[in-house]
Amino acid sequence: MDTDYRGAVRRAILDYILLDLSEQERLGIIMPVKPSNLAGRDGYPWHDSVNKGKEFMANHLFITHPIMRKILYDFEHKYANFRLIDILGLRAIMPVTMETFLKHVQDSSKAGAELLEHRWLSDCTDLIDDMREAVEEWMPADSVRTQNYG
Repeated sequence: MDTDYRGAVRRAILDYILLDLSEQERLGIIMPVKPSNLAGRDGYPWHDSVNKGKEFMANHLFITHPIMRKILYDFEHKYANFRLIDILGLRAIMPVTMETFLKHVQDSSKAGAELLEHRWLSDCTDLIDDMREAVEEWMPADSVRTQNYG
C-alpha cells in the first residue's frame, strides 16, 4: 500500500507540472509539440498530382470534338450515381473504427476503379469504334505530322 501511495503522489506531482504552463516555465521544462491530426487533409502522395491535373484540364481541355461530347454525355447518364467511395455502405456499418474506415475506403475505391477500368473504358472504346470516321478525320495522315504534335 505504501508503494501505491508513493506512486500516486509521484503521478500527481508530474500531472501538476505537466498541466500547469506556469510551472513548466518556472522549472524550464519544454514540452514537445503534439502532432496534429489533420484528418486526411495532408500527406497523400497523389494530392498534388490531382490538383495539377484539375488545373491542367481546366485550362487546356476543350470538349469540342464530337467524340468527347458523346463520352461526356454517356458518362453523365450511365454513371451519374457513381461514387468512388461507397457512402451508403459506410453508413450501414456505422459506427466505425479508423481501421474499418480505411479498409472500407480501400475496398470501395478498388471496386470503383475496377468498374471504371473495365466497364467505362470499354464503353469509351466502343464509342470511339462506332464514331471511327469522326476520329480519323482529326488524326494526321502521316507519322511525321504525328511526331510534330507531340
